[in-house]
Amino acid sequence: MNEHLMLQYPNKKIVQSTMKLSLSSCKFQIQMVEMIQELSKMQVKQFVLENTLFDFREKLNDLLETVLVQSELKGLLLDF
Repeated sequence: MNEHLMLQYPNKKIVQSTMKLSLSSCKFQIQMVEMIQELSKMQVKQFVLENTLFDFREKLNDLLETVLVQSELKGLLLDF
């Protein structure tokens, strides 16, 4: 996959951003599967709620990086 991206996009930064986006997408899909599993547990009333701390700025930056990569691929410039 890396070789294909390098041929399609000779700009190394775009390839790295695309690979990072792919990894982020995979992580998101795993989280979705885990949520579905939790929902199925809730349906049979076998769930436990827990508080989870997270870094809001980090999550926001992840989201903005995803949008930035997509906009660069479309030839748009975002400044934030």
